Amino acid sequence: MHNEAQTIRERHIIRQAKLVVLKSINSRSDTIQQHYNAAIDAFADVLNFTTNPDHKRFLTADVNINLSILVIHVAALVALLDVNQIATERQDQVMGRLLEHEDRYWQRTAQAYGLSWLTRAARRQSVAELCLTGSRTVRETAKLLDNIPDLTGTDDAMRRTVARWLQSLYPGASEDQLSPLRPHLLSERLVVQEMANDSEFAAAALRGMSYDVTQNALIVLGFASYKDSRAARFALNVLEQDPERMILPAICAAVETGLPLDDAISKHIQLLHMDATRLADISARIPLTPGSLEQTATTVREKLIAVAKPWLRQTTKRTTDQAELERRQRVLLELSRVNEGYQHKQGNFAPNLREDLLKALRRQTNALTYIGQLEAAAVVTKKIGQIEGRKPVN
Repeated sequence: MHNEAQTIRERHIIRQAKLVVLKSINSRSDTIQQHYNAAIDAFADVLNFTTNPDHKRFLTADVNINLSILVIHVAALVALLDVNQIATERQDQVMGRLLEHEDRYWQRTAQAYGLSWLTRAARRQSVAELCLTGSRTVRETAKLLDNIPDLTGTDDAMRRTVARWLQSLYPGASEDQLSPLRPHLLSERLVVQEMANDSEFAAAALRGMSYDVTQNALIVLGFASYKDSRAARFALNVLEQDPERMILPAICAAVETGLPLDDAISKHIQLLHMDATRLADISARIPLTPGSLEQTATTVREKLIAVAKPWLRQTTKRTTDQAELERRQRVLLELSRVNEGYQHKQGNFAPNLREDLLKALRRQTNALTYIGQLEAAAVVTKKIGQIEGRKPVN
């Protein structure tokens, strides 16, 4: 183990620990789940809890062959306290102590990396940024660290050193990759704490983010909102900063986590000018049974149907341009899906849309066939058959 220590944390622990020879683990039988179950039983015995199957549901998001035994034990303790509905104060104490333990490592290891100038706030916010964005590489992380108030405007070399320090704490699958602080409940708590403690960091944490990074951040805040309502407020602030760019990631986060953004998203869809392609792309992200986005689903689909008639007439113009045909395909298939929703809900198609939609779908089939896109054409042909199988409404 001394020879295999990879990270600063491992080396620090080993230097201070008394050497104990452990029996080797049989990787064929001792799975992560088995270690997790054993930890549940051990903690339950100490805390005098009675275990049940709910305790041993290891979140699939946490199942990773690279998980350390410490992380597995922490996840087991947190899950045990959560399922037994332990008082929030006690859960907060456990999570707070775990973060204090991490913070001590951050301080010591930062000094070993020549980062003694890094303030406590910058250390914590750097880890929080990693957890929030899901950044995977040192290069990407160094760029994102410019959003930390104390690191804004610093040169690339300094931020890259901080990124390498983070990688040493939370290594990923390769030398250049990172992973977030685990278990997720701990990283979510850190994110919310740091955003609550520093409004400047909260405002800048997602500045200039790509779609994927923003979506990941909103999903993190969505899950965090189950424990801390402030997370939902931070997610709403992100949406309000740039609604046109944030609508799609906000919808994806709301669908996945139940983040309460329905009213805000619906309002912005009503106010923003959107063409048929944009509306179809938004509508496609919302299930026909929209759950927590019922108002948004109604707004976007009514707006899509309102622009559908003139848009369908425009498709009479012949084209062999593949990009244009791909755009038409997205809108036509989403209109068909929306109509299916109307069929199930109201017993008929959207008003005055059926025949125009069928004509446009047939034109699309012909155009796709002409340029050799036979699989795409087959999808449209199938949709035509589904629509023609229903009786038109007079």
